[in-house]
Amino acid sequence: MSNRRKGSVTKEKETGKEAKEVWVCEVCRKDFKDDSSRILECERCEVHHCAKCLKTEDELYDMTS
Repeated sequence: MSNRRKGSVTKEKETGKEAKEVWVCEVCRKDFKDDSSRILECERCEVHHCAKCLKTEDELYDMTS
């Protein structure tokens, strides 16, 4: 798994406003929206899991970036 790039911005076509990308943990279904979110994306299947559900400690999470 690799860290998902955070703070990616997508344009909404209808309003022209910028909106941050939202990632959803496949296990707990929680939305992660901000740059401090600790969420990982599987490089193979592109599914997202939060560090809490994976029981990943901060040190290990930081090593993957």
